[in-house]
Amino acid sequence: LYEESKRNILDDINQNGVSAFDLNNAMNQGGISSEDDDDENVRLQQMDTTRGISIKKYGEYEWIEQALRECDRDEWRYYLQRFKKHKITEERLKHLPKNDEELWKEVIPEIGVRYQFRALLQDKLISV
Repeated sequence: LYEESKRNILDDINQNGVSAFDLNNAMNQGGISSEDDDDENVRLQQMDTTRGISIKKYGEYEWIEQALRECDRDEWRYYLQRFKKHKITEERLKHLPKNDEELWKEVIPEIGVRYQFRALLQDKLISV
């Protein structure tokens, strides 16, 4: 059941998703101008202050995606989808309990990938 669910998520991402890598390739091949991209980034980086809560609209999963690519080149999309499913953004990632194994198993079930990701996260938090 787990493997079937994993395949379904990966198939859905492959059919519908566009990664940052794909977007960069499109820009480099002339499909998107850098000027248009700069305008879009400015627009997306504006803060929404609904009810006094600031929500950054750009880059919510950028570091997570990069780290997952490093941890598992083949199935990083599957893990990224799990972060998005649970709405664990980069901002929220900083506040997750470090020793809650059940939480981490839910997001990254495989031990090796989970421990490598957590090591990268710890390095990121130390360097900030």
